[in-house]
Amino acid sequence: MDLKFGTSGIRGIVNETLFFEDIVKLAYSCISVVKGPYCIARDERKNSPLIYEILKTSLNLFGEDVLEFGPLPTPVLAFGTRLFKRKLGFQVTASHNPPPYTGIKIFNSKGMQLPRLLELKIEKMLKEKIIIESPKRGSLTHYDGLKKDYIRKAIETLPKTKRKLRILVDSGNGMASLIIPEALKLLGHDVISINENPIWNFPSRPSEPTPQNLFYTSKMVSKLDLDLAFAYDGDGDRAVLINREGKVLPDHIFTSLVLMNLLREKKGNVVISVNTSNCVEEVALKRGCKVIRARLGKTYERLVEKDAIFASEPSKIINPDWGLWEDGMYASLFLIQNISSEEISVEEMSKDLPLYHYKQLNLPIGNLNYEKLEKSILKENFGEVKEIDKLDGIKLIFDDSWILFRLSGTEPKARIYAESKDYNKVKRLLQKGKRIVSTLSFS
Repeated sequence: MDLKFGTSGIRGIVNETLFFEDIVKLAYSCISVVKGPYCIARDERKNSPLIYEILKTSLNLFGEDVLEFGPLPTPVLAFGTRLFKRKLGFQVTASHNPPPYTGIKIFNSKGMQLPRLLELKIEKMLKEKIIIESPKRGSLTHYDGLKKDYIRKAIETLPKTKRKLRILVDSGNGMASLIIPEALKLLGHDVISINENPIWNFPSRPSEPTPQNLFYTSKMVSKLDLDLAFAYDGDGDRAVLINREGKVLPDHIFTSLVLMNLLREKKGNVVISVNTSNCVEEVALKRGCKVIRARLGKTYERLVEKDAIFASEPSKIINPDWGLWEDGMYASLFLIQNISSEEISVEEMSKDLPLYHYKQLNLPIGNLNYEKLEKSILKENFGEVKEIDKLDGIKLIFDDSWILFRLSGTEPKARIYAESKDYNKVKRLLQKGKRIVSTLSFS
């Protein structure tokens, strides 16, 4: 199977779908398309150190200089790529995928993940024969101060602490544990940190911070007299907000609150992914912004194209004032400091947000054929369809709701999203969607 970029970089299971020779070819292909120097970091997954060593050694073998940072969250690698003016930055990570997976995310000199056209050029080179034209080898330099650089710079850009907050941080045994507890303490808050040691198999909970996976965390929050809590995925680019009552808030609440505070002093284009809640769109439109929908994993491309002031997909936020990368850690710090400086609670800040019910299903795809899926969806009687959007998957839009079907770019799953102001309608849409996908997947 040819190595290809998915929704967010490359993902696979070592010696099943991702092989060591693939990493060598990837290094050669990247060098052929974008000359160095480069930088590299990794998460703590079981196979990440090995992939990290193969990748940096291969880049050296082909004559390029590499600055290595060691174990860090993905947003910190993106920050470091820009800070040190590296042509490309490589993060060895599988983000929120299950433990057997590993992968690689690649960032350009601005700290932005690669545009699709550049990914295609690299994919094309992956099919070419490796030729070593020069015996010259690159240099390898280690720098261990990037964590402090990131925290210091983030604090400089954030509102000042006016009210000390009690905050629980659930890093899920992922990389955010290296940043968030320390940053919050430096900002003057009381911090309770759980699941903070990075461990490859995520023993405390699955890496993806869904309400189901955060069941015990939410119970803890409700009993500890806290102001709020945040939970993170494996590499720290995704964050989830939990209120003082222990309710895991929908992603669109967190995104909307960050956007509301950002729009106090500016307005402009806002980019959101095709599966982002209409709640975020309403917040932007009511404040005079233009809203542009984008493919998942590519909101940053549209942000740059449209000179936007904000971009987001569920639980992953880009604030270009900070950087062109998805950074759940910075977004959570930004919201915490706005809550502190305004001396307001999460509940008070969110009371005027429009109410939407949003649900997602992830289903194994088995033998699913996309063309058959599309035909079955369009034949199904979902009611009067106002619009059919094929920007990223198949999205049926109704007067008061929508449903989206798309195949995951990181796992062998079909994802179904539905939203409405009527909770029962969301349930009915998902039931129909699940029946269609399940029937086709295993027929």
